[in-house]
Amino acid sequence: MKITVSTESIEDLNCESMILGFFSDERPPKGYCGDVDWCFNGLISELIARDGIQGRSMEKVLFQADHRLSVPKILLLGLGEKKSLDYRILYHAGQVVLRTAHDIDCHNFAFDIPGAGRCGLDTAMMTESVLRGMNDFLSGDRTADREISASILCRNTMIEAVCRGMENLRGMAETNFDIIAGNGRSSAQDGTR
Repeated sequence: MKITVSTESIEDLNCESMILGFFSDERPPKGYCGDVDWCFNGLISELIARDGIQGRSMEKVLFQADHRLSVPKILLLGLGEKKSLDYRILYHAGQVVLRTAHDIDCHNFAFDIPGAGRCGLDTAMMTESVLRGMNDFLSGDRTADREISASILCRNTMIEAVCRGMENLRGMAETNFDIIAGNGRSSAQDGTR
């Protein structure tokens, strides 16, 4: 599995799907989920208001994008209350993200680190937790496709912390990742430690 970091806007992404976290106690949605909500004229906020979706832990909502985004599928992953978010939940979310991508036969997707920069947790450790969950899913499921390409969506202000979290995984004895910084070089090569 190849992991990169992308600072591209959601409008410029070129992948099969976008997988984004959202919280049951964050109204309107914020982060990348909020960007998608804005792009779709409040569709996600409307679904939340009508109790169509709630953001319960590991709730999944898949919808087709239209001409407003080049990404054809958007998957929202509920994470429960933002105030309850911890590294264990992020680890589990990483497993669910990769399992769901596998289940919908998606080989190229972008995902966010939900709540990064706005929940009081360390962004590097959040990134590491999500990636450890993905790695453990790959290690435990021999049918999982190793030819997946995924991009971590990242604001410019978070790139150093996200790259630190990625670097923390390099020391693991067995990873299933080829970790590459957004410019195509490893973060160790381009000095973004």
